[in-house]
Amino acid sequence: MDVEKTIEFMLENQARFDARLGALTEAQSRNQQMIGQLAAVVGELAAVQQRAGERLEEENRRAQHAEQMLREDLSQVGAEVKAVSAEVKAVSGDVRALVKLFEHFIRGDGRGPAAM
Repeated sequence: MDVEKTIEFMLENQARFDARLGALTEAQSRNQQMIGQLAAVVGELAAVQQRAGERLEEENRRAQHAEQMLREDLSQVGAEVKAVSAEVKAVSGDVRALVKLFEHFIRGDGRGPAAM
């Protein structure tokens, strides 16, 4: 057995092993760096999602408030429409009476100048 060849073989194997170990170490370092970047991105996404959720809740509160105000306004408008409708009916009755009086006046049924 040749001791020199054995030592040379062992040194070559050690050199290949060291080269592969160096490459693996670099790859692991890159992976660790990417994992750190991904963790930062996930953290940012979580923060964005939190802010979006808060804004959505605020918009929902505003929409509910606007809906309530609209309901109140519609209720008030409905009440005003009913009041105006009642006034129109009352005025309509007065107009009918006035028209009848005018017709009698024009025809001369004894209550106006035509009867004179």
